[in-house]
Amino acid sequence: MRGCALTPRARRRQARQASRIALITLALYLVTMLAQVITAWSSKRANERRWHMTVPLVLGGVALMCARLARCAPRVMGRTP
Repeated sequence: MRGCALTPRARRRQARQASRIALITLALYLVTMLAQVITAWSSKRANERRWHMTVPLVLGGVALMCARLARCAPRVMGRTP
């Protein structure tokens, strides 16, 4: 197909965007891993599991609802919220 090749400038722009997305994703996974380790340590120390699982699950659900309602939510599958 003619005209489908990316220019060098467009390729660099896509590479920078991909790098940014990778760093944001990495940060989210690192924060999640740290939160899991702290929660596990705390629940073992307190010998209590029920509230140590309920609170993070509820907070995660609220965060998902807020992300869905936010106007600046990213596009998913080409659709805007």
